Amino acid sequence: MNRDVSDLVLLNFNDQAASIAINEGTWEVCTNSQFNGSCERMGPGKHEVLNTALDKRISSLRRLY
Repeated sequence: MNRDVSDLVLLNFNDQAASIAINEGTWEVCTNSQFNGSCERMGPGKHEVLNTALDKRISSLRRLY
């Protein structure tokens, strides 16, 4: 993913991610659509294990910088 997505339902990928790879920048991932719910900022790297608050619960994500 290389763009903001306010609702992963639109991509048939809501509540599916169990890991994240970030190539560059800082991203905010949230458990609810429209960047709401429990959110966490993540930087570059392979995040192969998400914490229990995010594991298969991500519904939106956006690049912060």
